[in-house]
Amino acid sequence: SRRQRLLLEAPPDQAIAAYAKDSLATGTENGQNWERTGSQRARITAIELLNDEGASSTTISMGYDLRIRISGEAERAGQEFTLAVQFATETGTPVLYVYDQFRTFRAAQDGFFLIEVLVPCLLLMPGSYLLSFWIGRAGQEHFDYVKNAVSLDVLQSDRIPITATIQSNLGLVYAHLTGEQLR
Repeated sequence: SRRQRLLLEAPPDQAIAAYAKDSLATGTENGQNWERTGSQRARITAIELLNDEGASSTTISMGYDLRIRISGEAERAGQEFTLAVQFATETGTPVLYVYDQFRTFRAAQDGFFLIEVLVPCLLLMPGSYLLSFWIGRAGQEHFDYVKNAVSLDVLQSDRIPITATIQSNLGLVYAHLTGEQLR
C-alpha cells in the first residue's frame, strides 16, 4: 500500500476553497506534459500568459493587451529561429495566427532565450482557447512545436460597446462597427 499524507486539515468548505484556489492556473506552464514534435535543437521550456496589468493569468478581457512570455533553450548559443503562436477553440478550430517570418530570435550566449510576444487589443469572443507554439526556420526545420500548450479564457469587457452578453456563436473575432449614415 502507498503511504498517504494529510495535506490540509480543515472543515469541508475551507478545504474546497483551498483546493479551488490551488487549482486555479497562474498562467505559467512548464512543459512537463506537453505534446510536442520537432528536432528539439531549440525547445520551449516554459510559457507564461500575462494580462494587461502584467500579472500572470489564464484569463483576459476582450479589448485588452495579452503578453506571452516564452522561454527555452537551444543546443548552441546564437541559434536563430522564428516563432509562431496559434489560437484555437477547444474543438480545434483555428482562430488567430500570430507570426512574422522576418522576425528572427536568437538564443543568448548561454543557449537560453526569453521572448515576450504582445497581442494588442485582443478581440477574440468570450470563451476558452488553446494556444500552440512553434519555433524553427520556416520552410527548413521545425525545432519545436507544442500543441495546446496553454489555455486562455477570454471574458467580455467594458471596452466592447455592447451591454448584452455576447458569445462565440456570433463569431470568433469581434470588430468595432465603424460607419456613418450616408442618407
